[in-house]
Amino acid sequence: MKQRVSALLREKLGREVVLEKPRDRSFGHFATPIAFSLAKELRKSPMLIAEEIASSFGEYEEFSSVESVKGYLEL
Repeated sequence: MKQRVSALLREKLGREVVLEKPRDRSFGHFATPIAFSLAKELRKSPMLIAEEIASSFGEYEEFSSVESVKGYLEL
């Protein structure tokens, strides 16, 4: 499952994405700090970037939800 999620994120974002297991499972199966990596390049806050990315995942049925939590994407 981790490989599939990683591949979908790589396809969507056009770059490698680090996936982590959240300490609290209520946040989802995986989390990624990709918004922090993109912040300097895009000159935006990680929280804003994470919100924008999360809102663009509505068309992917593989994810029951994608949320922005303090700059992280929770999947």
